[in-house]
Amino acid sequence: MNEFKTGDKVYSLEGHAGEYVTSTPKGHLVQFYYEGSYGDETYTELGNPTLVDKVFHNAPVEKLDAKIVDLSARVKELTGKKYALHNEITAMEKEVINRKKEYAKYDGLSILHDFMDKKIEYVVVGNSYDLSIQTFQNAFDVKDKYDSGLKLVSLFGRSNGDFTYKVNAYKDGSGYDTTIWPCRTYEDAISYVTEKVKENLADQHVKINTYILAHIITLIKKYNLDIKIPKEILDKYIAQKSEEMDDAIARQQKDVDRLALQKDEFLKECAIHE
Repeated sequence: MNEFKTGDKVYSLEGHAGEYVTSTPKGHLVQFYYEGSYGDETYTELGNPTLVDKVFHNAPVEKLDAKIVDLSARVKELTGKKYALHNEITAMEKEVINRKKEYAKYDGLSILHDFMDKKIEYVVVGNSYDLSIQTFQNAFDVKDKYDSGLKLVSLFGRSNGDFTYKVNAYKDGSGYDTTIWPCRTYEDAISYVTEKVKENLADQHVKINTYILAHIITLIKKYNLDIKIPKEILDKYIAQKSEEMDDAIARQQKDVDRLALQKDEFLKECAIHE
């Protein structure tokens, strides 16, 4: 009959304490106590069930031979290293999680990692309404007989966490710069353009600006965006555009009339000398 019950505190031959689990035909299953630390705090926890030949209610007092003593010391040393590594890995994982939480607040930083991981395949180039989607190579390759390579990309940040990416004309940072938004895939680029178009359509200033609305309509057609311009905005755009065209026609008509008058005067002057 087994004298040990599940949950009893027992000791191995080496004097390692633990909790008894159960007996098996090959011996006894015991969960031994292990000590660990996290920062300045120490703790004790149970390890996985371990099969041993003998267990005791009290720590053995018999003298162990030198080999067992050495092995016990080695086990203790390795156990300490294991928990030290465990604590180090746990701390690193915690730091990574915290960093990811911080990066999640700022799209610009997560995109920076995509750059380093070579995951950027497309780029949205331009301002908030005059946009175009380009491949990575088209956006960043220097196409000049005097220079070659990749253009310089700069990340600008504000204290409020806003980030802006800009690409220069040349790899040394010279020349004009253009605002860009890097994307992993073409679908990501389409989503970004769609979001910007919707933001513009919600802007009261844009609603009355025919120049910007013209760019928005062009974007919707060019990239087949799933956006329907509200009827009141479209009606205003058509009315304003028609008025602008009527004004242009009137100006052109004045020029035509002026030229026709000049022509008549020229012909009259020529007739005098005939």
